[in-house]
Amino acid sequence: MAQRPILIAYDDSVHARHAIEFASAELGGGAAEVVHAWEPLSSASSRLAVYAFVAGAGGEELEYERKQAESKAEEGAELARQAGFEASALAIQSEGPVSAALIDSSTSGGRGWS
Repeated sequence: MAQRPILIAYDDSVHARHAIEFASAELGGGAAEVVHAWEPLSSASSRLAVYAFVAGAGGEELEYERKQAESKAEEGAELARQAGFEASALAIQSEGPVSAALIDSSTSGGRGWS
């Protein structure tokens, strides 16, 4: 039976980079999906008064944010590949806290993560 991929959440922080290295040392590589979850600034602004001025952000801003998120996910996947994983990248858009998006995605059953 094929090994199910592990989920590696990646946000470009020092801690995320260290987690990839640690996971590689502990697991010895294998299948992985590196996920960068992101919330559009226009969505976050509804909860954060400091960003209220961008509440009306349109399609161009959203597309820019999506491309940035996809780039971060790919950057993390490349680091995972360098660490010995067979990694793919995924950017997940959330409408709330990114932690909730990661949990929802990992428990939805459709991705097959370990």
